[in-house]
Amino acid sequence: MKTRMRTIDRRDFLKYAGSIGGGIFIGGGIPLPRMAAAKTRFTVASTGGSWGEAVKKIFVEGSGFKKKLDVDVDYEFNIDAVVVAKALANKENPIFDVSSASTGMATKMYVGGAVMPELDLDIVTNWPDIYPQARMGKHYAAYCLLSMLLVYNEKYVNRPESYKDLWNPKYKGHVGFSNYKHVGSYWLHAINRFFGGSEDDVTPGIEALAELMKDQKAVPYDNTDHAMKLFQREELWIAPFWDGRARQLKTQGLPIEYVWTKDWLPFTIAFVVLKNTKVPKIAMEFVNATLDPDVQVEWMKQFKYAPANRKCKIPKGYENVAVPEETLEKAADLDWITMVNNVEKNMELWNKYVLGT
Repeated sequence: MKTRMRTIDRRDFLKYAGSIGGGIFIGGGIPLPRMAAAKTRFTVASTGGSWGEAVKKIFVEGSGFKKKLDVDVDYEFNIDAVVVAKALANKENPIFDVSSASTGMATKMYVGGAVMPELDLDIVTNWPDIYPQARMGKHYAAYCLLSMLLVYNEKYVNRPESYKDLWNPKYKGHVGFSNYKHVGSYWLHAINRFFGGSEDDVTPGIEALAELMKDQKAVPYDNTDHAMKLFQREELWIAPFWDGRARQLKTQGLPIEYVWTKDWLPFTIAFVVLKNTKVPKIAMEFVNATLDPDVQVEWMKQFKYAPANRKCKIPKGYENVAVPEETLEKAADLDWITMVNNVEKNMELWNKYVLGT
């Protein structure tokens, strides 16, 4: 007995297709659901570890950025120098869309042509609320502010008035400052400004540090952890050092204080937008999220670094973390582009005259 096949006309087919939500047929007439459109991919570069995890938690998730833009977020976690090298090597076709960078590292990328020269302020609406000392040009606005101040041990040092206190003979052998390859290449310009120099001529700063090495037997520290140990062992009594680390030493029971002197070094961290990103508007939205005052407060709670948005409402217990606005006028107003362009030349001067090598 022959089985009779039912003929399906066009009207029946359309009716049936509609009943399965526009599915697609494959062999055997089995309907498949329509493929969902792929989400936009967005890549964030940053140093890793606890910092990278906080970028995910606070900026990507906690700020509402990921939900609002409905994007898939990838991460490029590496040390700052590697991130900068990758940005410069791939500037025509960037492998990430935004990158977290310190003032100096961001300037290297900018000078190298890897950074978008201007943020879209129609999207980055938090820009006007960022302290001017935490912005550069039209391409950089910070999400946190580190301050390199004069940090001192009250047991041995009277409250300093200026950088000149580093030359007090009572402190001989217990004065420190950062090595050039750590933060010394930046702090050099702060003390150079104090003694009347400019970013094009660091002679006053080099001469001052050479004298400090000779007369005070100053101790250059290699990195932040090195300086911490020197303060803990009371080998360092006074040095330009981070305010946050000074507070950390104080919580350990050490008699450590710090003072905002003229030409203290403002050191900031921001996300910059890569010049040839395929998703510039999404990148701008992300930068704006990092500048939100509530989001910056969450970052402050995590790392005890001061926020850069003047509208942040500082919660109880964190008052000493925030930078007093009146002290910002004392900060060294530096030309970071000139500083970066002269870094190799100045290192030769440093090695020859400061270190005597």
